[in-house]
Amino acid sequence: MVSSETKKYRQKRPPKPLDEAALNDLALRYVARFATTSAKLEAFLLRKLRERGVVDGSEPIDVSAIVQRLVELKYIDNEAYAEAKANGLLRRGYGARRVEQTLRGAGIEAGIRDSLAPNELSARHAALAMARKKR
Repeated sequence: MVSSETKKYRQKRPPKPLDEAALNDLALRYVARFATTSAKLEAFLLRKLRERGVVDGSEPIDVSAIVQRLVELKYIDNEAYAEAKANGLLRRGYGARRVEQTLRGAGIEAGIRDSLAPNELSARHAALAMARKKR
């Protein structure tokens, strides 16, 4: 049995460095668990590389190629993500500015953001939903 005093001074083991296969597996697990965009996945993978590093002696890993491969396999669909996110925000009563800010923060391209801007009817329904929520 380990005493509480010994636990206090125990060092955490550093995480294992990543190679390309491990980074691919990490990307697949992330995409399987979360609805995401290509920009968010790339930021996640770059953060993991910063935190854990790369296996010594290996060549640099092309993160954008990993993300692009997942987009080509249709595991990531920025347009479908943006549509679902925009519709969800409008149903909860958020307006056009909040929808646009959220989509920009998720890394959605300007053309897709503009195509999903709510029309006047959608904006009115969103305002009514927010008014009901605030009562």
